[in-house]
Amino acid sequence: MRYLIKATVLLGLVFTFATCEKPKPKIKYPTTDLTSEAIIPIPLKTIPTHSGFGLGKNTGIYTSGTKDLEHVGSFLSEKIKNKTGLNVGVNSETTENQDNLIYIYQSDSTDLNTPESYQLYIREDSVIINAKTPQAAFRGIQTLLQIIPEKSNDTLTDYPMWVVPTGKIF
Repeated sequence: MRYLIKATVLLGLVFTFATCEKPKPKIKYPTTDLTSEAIIPIPLKTIPTHSGFGLGKNTGIYTSGTKDLEHVGSFLSEKIKNKTGLNVGVNSETTENQDNLIYIYQSDSTDLNTPESYQLYIREDSVIINAKTPQAAFRGIQTLLQIIPEKSNDTLTDYPMWVVPTGKIF
């Protein structure tokens, strides 16, 4: 009986804290078309999902694998800063304000046929680059950099946001 009372109290506290946290407002992204982007070289396959990834002040970059992938992430961060003025941290310990993340993974997926192969998945809350090698990850970020718009969309939030079309690129 004692355990039941403790479990009930604990469950009540968890429920109370969970309901007190304000949910972040969902951004309504404009309709996009990833297939209309001029990407060089032309990908093998592009599948649009017609939404947007919001590249903004709350975006972070995370890498996994070798130290070389961290260098690739730092290169991406530098290029984003040059293009947009945003300071996007790489493997930052501070995650409380990061809404949108860019992940760069070293993968041994059998779908990656060559050392240059990569997969780029762009969703509303994340960008995932799967690559067999750091060189392939570099190719993936080159593709990502091509589809970041030149101008921010200042109507979606109270801060500048660059809307990247969502979908999959192989």
